Formats: sequence, structure tokens, C-alpha cells
Amino acid sequence: MRREAGLRPDFNNIASFAMPPRIPAKMVQAVSAMLSRMRNRHRSAKELREDTRCLRRIIRSEPEPGRRILELYFIEKCPVDDIAIRLDLSPETVRRHLLRAIHRFGEERMS
Repeated sequence: MRREAGLRPDFNNIASFAMPPRIPAKMVQAVSAMLSRMRNRHRSAKELREDTRCLRRIIRSEPEPGRRILELYFIEKCPVDDIAIRLDLSPETVRRHLLRAIHRFGEERMS
């Protein structure tokens, strides 16, 4: 039953809605692409929030000087050599702490 002119559609009866004769393929593709991009952005934002929570947990659980190294590297974005100078550590020690945290991050994200 098609919608007659001047009559309101019955929301309980899908058949009362007038359907367009044909939706152009380009329009369908455009809408599909937009929905896909929106889903990907939402998924990316959700994953980023989860990664941030996981990294914060790792930083909080790390004893000193590892905690300070992770804060300087991941939060303040300091290079490894600058962190080593600031904390009076060797660059290898800083790298070792970072690698351990990165491995832990990978393990926690997989579980």
C-alpha cells in the first residue's frame, strides 16, 4: 500500500512509506563510503583510548627510575639521549626500560 497524497505515513506499517523509484548507484557508494569512514574513525578513537589507558597503567605500576623514564618519553616526548642526560643514566639503560614497557604493552593489549 503506497502512501497517498496528503496522508501521513503509518510508522507501524513500513509498506505505507513511499519508496523512491531508484537510488543512483553513486549515491549508494557515497553513503556507504561515509559510513565506513565513520566506523573506522570510531574504532580508531576507541582503540586510542584503550591504548592510552593501558599505557597509563603500565607507567603507574613501574618503579622509579622506570616511571620517570616512561613519563619523559611517552608524555613529554623527550628523546632517549635527553632522558639519559636528565636522569644521569646511560642511553642503554633508558632503552632497556622503554623496551620492557613496550613488551608489557604488547602483552597487555593481546590479553
